[in-house]
Amino acid sequence: MIIDIEVRGLEETQAKMEQMVQDMRGSPMLNAMRDATILVEGDAKRNLKAWQGPGTGGVDTGRLRASIMPEIRRHTEELLGVVGSNVEYAAYQELGTRPHFVSAEHIGLWAERHGLGYRGVFVTGKALRYLQKSFESNKDKIVRMFENAVGRIVGK
Repeated sequence: MIIDIEVRGLEETQAKMEQMVQDMRGSPMLNAMRDATILVEGDAKRNLKAWQGPGTGGVDTGRLRASIMPEIRRHTEELLGVVGSNVEYAAYQELGTRPHFVSAEHIGLWAERHGLGYRGVFVTGKALRYLQKSFESNKDKIVRMFENAVGRIVGK
């Protein structure tokens, strides 16, 4: 018994698959990454609450909040969304520190501004996790953004 099989459209299917792979590096994915980083940025800024007293952490001058920015980087064939700050103390606010004493030389103006007098202060170093909370609270939305982008690519 001889069976003849003819496959039609193989070249077109292969071309479509190659186009889809190329589109995965294109504007739908770029737009989804942009929207995701903007979403995380906004929530991270809202997560930084006003300073309410010793041991609470929080916004004092607004410099950290204003410095939080989204960025999209291309690394070889990967698209990377980054939300962060260039303020030197941003990581300490996010991740915390061990409790420690900070001398008046470094914290005196801040202490004076908050009615503690120009003096050194013992700080708790409590982690605020403003960026982590922002990502975690938006994770489902971000996944949907990328699912929609892939759906637009596949549905072309």
